[in-house]
Amino acid sequence: MRRAVGRMRAWVVGGAVGALGAALAAWGLRTDGTWAERHSLPSYCATDPVERTLARSLGGIACALGVLLAAVLAPALARAARRWSIRGRAGAIAAVCAALACSLFVTELWMRRHFERLTLAARLTVPVAGSSPIARADPRLGWSYVPRRTTWVRVDDRVVPYTIDADGDRSASVDDAPDPHAPTVLFAGESIAFGHGLRHEETIPVLAGRALHLQAINLAVAGYGSDQAHLRVLDTLPRFPGTVAVVSVFVPAQIRRNVETWRPRLALGPDGALDLLPPSSGLRIARLLQALPYHGDGALRVTAAVLRATAQAARERGAAPLFLVTNYGRPCLREEGEEPFVVKELFVKQGLPFVRVDLESEDLLDGAFEWHPNPRGAAKLAGAVVKALQKQLAEAGAAAVLRP
Repeated sequence: MRRAVGRMRAWVVGGAVGALGAALAAWGLRTDGTWAERHSLPSYCATDPVERTLARSLGGIACALGVLLAAVLAPALARAARRWSIRGRAGAIAAVCAALACSLFVTELWMRRHFERLTLAARLTVPVAGSSPIARADPRLGWSYVPRRTTWVRVDDRVVPYTIDADGDRSASVDDAPDPHAPTVLFAGESIAFGHGLRHEETIPVLAGRALHLQAINLAVAGYGSDQAHLRVLDTLPRFPGTVAVVSVFVPAQIRRNVETWRPRLALGPDGALDLLPPSSGLRIARLLQALPYHGDGALRVTAAVLRATAQAARERGAAPLFLVTNYGRPCLREEGEEPFVVKELFVKQGLPFVRVDLESEDLLDGAFEWHPNPRGAAKLAGAVVKALQKQLAEAGAAAVLRP
């Protein structure tokens, strides 16, 4: 009887591992070079030659691993399974399961407390002693800036004021009152567009607005996804009928932000329209799944729809849309003059106007883990926006709004 059980166990284990190996080899034969960019690489693109080589070799690696599993590991595990005995290890297995359950419970409690707060905005804008927090909870956007407040923050060796006006936008003074009828450029996005670590006069909107002789409104909020930036654009466009352009800063890191379930978010409904969903009430520990080296197509589909909607909202108001594509971290690699997968997927294929600017180390603030642009980097980004908008408005016959 014991031998029969051992043979059955060996057959089950060997068959399962062999089937897994065969499936892996078959998948490797069918996959192409873009699979890793779409589903595995954190930036949805290769950022160095080694990463690109591994991504394009993924199919071959999977085939080799599948053959190894089916031809070598499956027989070895089958032989070992004949000698396995669970009875003597029942206590140890139960102890491991109990410890795992306790750790998951504690992690869930910690994450519930962690994500009930404005952690993203707070981590990027830690005020100096005596300065008030910059962010507040927002039922529609997740978080937004407290109106009419100046928060002083320390970024490396700089102490920088972040001043928010009555509309919740970054400005030079809490008393700033933009002219709603003046020719205006709206800037939307996350911390790069907001000007993390930069004084107001060093930010992209201010630099570009001065060069274009247009009023610039900075709608950006630290930590925002493309969907949150889109909602801010929708809320602001009716207030500025003189808007001539909407510039949205995009970084690949926003793709994953766009499907974070712990905050309000835009999602694609059954009819393909974007619907605003409330925060998930499920387990917070499920958020750890986003850290796995795999992502499906859902985040890309939502991001593509949000970017289209932003461009459409601008055009419906008679404004020119422009997306400033840059990097938070290492830039995506170009090859033979072609844009990387993520840029082609979201902008080229959709026919959305964009300008891409790669930030190098000399364009970034000091700090080992600091990936935001310094004044030089902000000027580089603003210059690209100015050139692109001048060309776009001239082609649209709207160059009259640009004063020499």
